[in-house]
Amino acid sequence: MIANLSGDAPTGRGSASFSDAEAIPDWALAAAEKLQAKGWMLGRPDGSFAPLDTVTRAEAITVIVRWMQSRIEART
Repeated sequence: MIANLSGDAPTGRGSASFSDAEAIPDWALAAAEKLQAKGWMLGRPDGSFAPLDTVTRAEAITVIVRWMQSRIEART
C-alpha cells in the first residue's frame, strides 16, 4: 500500500538489496525495492527484510512517518 502512495505502482521483480531478498515473495519484491530506494523502508539492523516476521507498530509508524516527511519535503 505504501509503495502505491508514491503515485507509480511497482512492476515486475525488483532487486532489493536486503540480505534475505530471496525470501521476499515475487508479488512483493518490487514494492520492497521501491520502498528501500526511496528510503522509506530500510530493513532490520542486520540488513534483512524479514518477510515472514510480523511487522511491529514501531516499524509501521516509521515507514508512515518517512513517507509523510517525503511528502512535506516535496511541497517545499
